[in-house]
Amino acid sequence: MLWVEGPSDAIYLRHWFLLLSSASDLTEGLDYVFAFHAGALLTHAAGEREPETITVFGEINPNYFLVLDRDPDEEETFSHRYTGNWAGHDNVWITAPKEIEGYVSDEGLSLAVGDEIKKSRISDTSRSLRERLEALSLPKSWSNRKVDLARRVVALPNNNDVVHPSHRSDLLANLERIVAFLRRCRADDVAQEGNV
Repeated sequence: MLWVEGPSDAIYLRHWFLLLSSASDLTEGLDYVFAFHAGALLTHAAGEREPETITVFGEINPNYFLVLDRDPDEEETFSHRYTGNWAGHDNVWITAPKEIEGYVSDEGLSLAVGDEIKKSRISDTSRSLRERLEALSLPKSWSNRKVDLARRVVALPNNNDVVHPSHRSDLLANLERIVAFLRRCRADDVAQEGNV
């Protein structure tokens, strides 16, 4: 089970898996499914539990991989509260940029919204999508339409070229971590079936 913030995260990850040769034999619905934790809901679900004992995900399915937005400015978010305890765990990916949209290059955002970048500068991926769009003089309204934006980004030709250059290696490394995790889960399932 791949826990992500919301539908746009699943759209990006689903597409990026298709671009990885190492993930070519993995099938959504068979090898993995997406579940949405919607940051704020996750914070509420975790309640007053201590960070080191948080088991929200394992209670639903012991084979989970958690993708969290970094959200560095928001102290009340789940990722901020639990980052220190979960950083480095095999089944947790905390995005390098503020949110998963930070992995999309400025050019990718521009092409997806069908508008030209009016300011020639690289946007700061530690900022929200809305702030990035504003810095690039692109319509901010797209920040409220993340699913539509994600669909447009993944439909772009030469989609490998729309990954933000400063986060390309982090994205690829974490995608490969998820693929390795899914393979381990598949091997465990096969081993358990053999013992039945």
